[in-house]
Amino acid sequence: MVSILYAGLNHQNYVGVHLTEKDMNYTYKGDQEYGWFGHKMLMHITPRHKPLFLVSQPTYRLCVNPNCSYTVHDIQSVGALSIFSAGPSPVLLAVLKGQDTFQKLGAGFAVGDPFGNGSLVLAVGSNTKDVDGEILDVPVKLTDAGRVTLYNLDISSPSTLLHPSGSSTASRLIRLHLDHREDVSLGPIAMYEGDRQYGRYGGELMFQDVTGDGIDDLVVSAPFRTEDISEELFKVEEGSIFVYQGGPSFGTGNVTRSCDFLSLVKPCPTEKAYSVLSSNEGGSRFGSKLTTWRFSEKPHLVVSAPRSNGAERLAGEVYVYTL
Repeated sequence: MVSILYAGLNHQNYVGVHLTEKDMNYTYKGDQEYGWFGHKMLMHITPRHKPLFLVSQPTYRLCVNPNCSYTVHDIQSVGALSIFSAGPSPVLLAVLKGQDTFQKLGAGFAVGDPFGNGSLVLAVGSNTKDVDGEILDVPVKLTDAGRVTLYNLDISSPSTLLHPSGSSTASRLIRLHLDHREDVSLGPIAMYEGDRQYGRYGGELMFQDVTGDGIDDLVVSAPFRTEDISEELFKVEEGSIFVYQGGPSFGTGNVTRSCDFLSLVKPCPTEKAYSVLSSNEGGSRFGSKLTTWRFSEKPHLVVSAPRSNGAERLAGEVYVYTL
C-alpha cells in the first residue's frame, strides 16, 4: 500500500496527531497477494517535465484466471512498475510488466536525462533476469545475471531495441495521453546486461551526474557479482558498480553485446563502462545502496557494503568516491 498526504496550509493540524490511512489524500493498494506493491518508490521532479511518481511491485505475477486467483500456471515474480503523474490528482499513466518467471522487473529504477538534451529516460532493472551469455565463446545461461532496459518517455515514434541475436524489432509498448494534450510513448531504446551468474545486475539504479560534467550518468549496481569467472574458486558476493557516462554519445541499442573480439565473457558491461568500482571483500555486497553527495563543488558517488567485515563482523561500510 502507498499513501500520499499533502502538506498544505493546514499542516499545523497534524502536529502531534497520530495519522491513519483515513487521513491520507490518496491511497493506492496492491491488487495481488505477495505482490509487494510499494517495495520501492521514486518521485521525479524537474523544471522541464511534469512530476512523476513511480512505484515498484517486484513479485507481481502474470495470472491465468481473470480474477487472478492463484494457479500453478501463473508466471511468478515477473515484476511490475507503475508510473503515476504526480500532483493534486495523481493519475496512473502506465504499468510496465515483466514476462519471465522470477524476472523481478522494477527491482531497481531511475529517471534522468543521460543525453543532456532535455529528454526524459526511464531505466528499469530486472536483477534476477536470466541472460544468455558466452564464456570463451561457449554458450552459457547466466542465471540471475540481471538486465537493465532504458525507455524514452517522451518520443512520439516507435523505437528500436536490439535483441541478443542481433535482430531488431520496432517496439511500441505503450501509448498514453496526458491531460488529453500531450502524446507520450514508452519505447525501449537500450539494454544493458550483467556478466555473472547470480550477480543481480540492476538491483540498484541511479541517474545522477557523478563525473562532474553536468550531465546525468547511469550508475548500475550488481551487489552479488564476483570477479571470479568460475564463481567457485575465489570470493563470492563482492559486488560491483558500473558507471556509464552521459552525453550525446550515451549508449543505445544492445550496448553490452558489442564486445571486443578478445572478450572472455559476453555480455561485457565492464568494457562499456566509464568506470567500474568493485570490492575486494567477499560477501560484502558492495553496491547494495547508492546515492550522491556534493561537496567542495564536486559530485561524489556514495556506495554501501552492508555486510562488510572491515571493522567488525557484518558491521558494514560506506564508501565515498570522486570519479
